[in-house]
Amino acid sequence: MRSGFEKRQYLQIIIGTIFSVFMDFTLILVGFINPTDYISQILVLLASCFVMAFGVLLEIKTEVVYLHGDGFIIAIAEVL
Repeated sequence: MRSGFEKRQYLQIIIGTIFSVFMDFTLILVGFINPTDYISQILVLLASCFVMAFGVLLEIKTEVVYLHGDGFIIAIAEVL
């Protein structure tokens, strides 16, 4: 990407740090959820997939700053 790299993408470092802290905080909040049977495990899995997909959708649609993994994939897509 050399000359096509936008300086605002350096914010990935700050966003990644904030995201990590938020993930730790969220794990503390939902740490009591411990599904034991398969049905409840599947429901928790589906709910978490929905929340994650919604977060990625918001991140990609706004095109402001991407997390590290998403930014890497988008950079490859733009170069190729």
